[in-house]
Amino acid sequence: LEMSTSSSTSDVASTSTSTTTPTTTLSSEDFQKELKKAKYAYRPQDSDDGDDGKSPRTIVVGDVHGCAQELELLLHKCGFDREGRGDDLVLVGDLVGKGPDSLGVLDLAMKHKACCVVGNHDAIFLKWKKMPDETPLFEDYLAIAKTLKPRHWTYMQSWPYYFKLPKYKVI
Repeated sequence: LEMSTSSSTSDVASTSTSTTTPTTTLSSEDFQKELKKAKYAYRPQDSDDGDDGKSPRTIVVGDVHGCAQELELLLHKCGFDREGRGDDLVLVGDLVGKGPDSLGVLDLAMKHKACCVVGNHDAIFLKWKKMPDETPLFEDYLAIAKTLKPRHWTYMQSWPYYFKLPKYKVI
C-alpha cells in the first residue's frame, strides 16, 4: 500500500460533494432488527464474483459523513470480517460531518484498523484544528469539532490524501 500525505491539489483524491438528506439515528432495538434482516444479505455461495467466502477482501466505502449506524450495517451486510477472514476496510474520504455520529464513525474506523483518505469535509476539520482562528466552521461542524477527542484528531491527522491499491489498479 503506497501512501502520500502531500496536500497539493493535484494529489488530493476527488470526493463527492453531493448533498444528503438528514438521517435519523435508529433506536438500539430498531438497529438490531435491521441487523437481523441483513443477516443473509451477502452470501458468497450465491455470488458469481469469485469470492470463496474465505479469502481476505478489500471493502471500499466512501462518503460516510458521520453515519456510524449505516456504516456498521453496511459492513454487516457484506460480511466484513477483519479478525477471522482478514478483510481490509478502506474509507475513501468524508468520514465526518453532516450525519448524527461522526465520533462513532471514527471509532468504528479505528476499531477495524481502516485505511482512510482525507476527503474535503475531513480537510475542513483538519484545517480548523490547525488554524481555528482563521478557519470559520458552520455551527453544526463546530459542534462536531469540539466533541472530537485527541485520539480522533491524531487518527485523522495520520490519513494520507491518497494511496495506491496496485492489486486493483486503483489510486
